[in-house]
Amino acid sequence: MPDRTGTGTTTAGQGAGTLAVAVPEGTPALPPRISWGAVFAGGVVAVAVGAMLNVLGLAIGGSTVDATTPGETPSASSFGIAAGLWPPVANLVGLGAGGYVAARLSGTSDDTDGILHGLSAWAVGYLIPAVLLGNVIAGTASTAFQGVSAMVGGAARGAGGDPAQMTSEQRNAEIARIPTRGAAPRSGTAGSR
Repeated sequence: MPDRTGTGTTTAGQGAGTLAVAVPEGTPALPPRISWGAVFAGGVVAVAVGAMLNVLGLAIGGSTVDATTPGETPSASSFGIAAGLWPPVANLVGLGAGGYVAARLSGTSDDTDGILHGLSAWAVGYLIPAVLLGNVIAGTASTAFQGVSAMVGGAARGAGGDPAQMTSEQRNAEIARIPTRGAAPRSGTAGSR
């Protein structure tokens, strides 16, 4: 069988692991159509540009509030409309920039491949913040759970022991500590009841 160039035959070879591939004559060797480096670079650019534009919008919104001069601050309705419109516009501009970068870095002159690289960069541009946000939420929940566990564990440890195993002196001492446990002393009234 002729090989891809049509000048010889494709053989299994002598080495272990060599595989014979039957390719019809005249079949062109196709390069891979996707450049993952271009897609990930476009995704990072999309996230970076979107984040910078969102921070810019936050700075502009913060600078329009004037607490010292009454009547200079925009009304709540116009402020809310601008705050609601800015993030989608900023993120769309960021995604457009990331798609453009991915298409240009793909190294192809085919419009379809460039568009597919841009769309893939959009997907990566959405996945990166989703993963980061998920990690922030998981870390916050873990920290809150550890704090609650420490508080509950501390309250359980401070409760003394099993009353059935205590002597009457230990029980009386524990009962005397109950009103003061967990209550912060008030200024000027500490110890007086």
